[in-house]
Amino acid sequence: MVVLGPQQRSAARAAPKEDRRWVPPGRASTKLNTDGSYDPATGAAGGGMILRDELGQIIFTTCRELRACDNALAAELEACKEGLDLALHRTNRPIVVEMDSMEAVAMCTAASIDRSVHRSLVQDIKRLAATEGRKVHFSHCSRSQNKVSHELASYGRRTPGTAVWFHSGTDAVVNLVMAELPP
Repeated sequence: MVVLGPQQRSAARAAPKEDRRWVPPGRASTKLNTDGSYDPATGAAGGGMILRDELGQIIFTTCRELRACDNALAAELEACKEGLDLALHRTNRPIVVEMDSMEAVAMCTAASIDRSVHRSLVQDIKRLAATEGRKVHFSHCSRSQNKVSHELASYGRRTPGTAVWFHSGTDAVVNLVMAELPP
């Protein structure tokens, strides 16, 4: 019979999550951060979007209640579609679309035909991205780099309707943007 003594606890602890900051887009470009928020307990969903220039200045912020979403991925994709549609009307510059959902980014960048239940949303996003030969690039970012759109999505989920601010936003959003401005 083998008897084991008290197990030694590992001194190694989980590494703290890296808190990365929002990174401005390249010169003469814009960056659209989008996020979806979904509460499975209530079915409430919201989308948040912010478009900024290369200096980090707000072009627009917007949020809305999403009434037809039944899961988090649908909220992410709907927010992306809404934000991209508005961004294409507010700038002629190239647009970098950042989302903190790897799955949503993969769906928007896939060369193959989407066969998921989100097919029509993905097709709409791809159609918008191909509008008039515009340069639109999709990329993944961490949650810490997507704080502003996350705040907007949460606000949209809790507040019925749609709100759009040009060159501004709620006090909480403006404070988050100011904290993220490059030095």
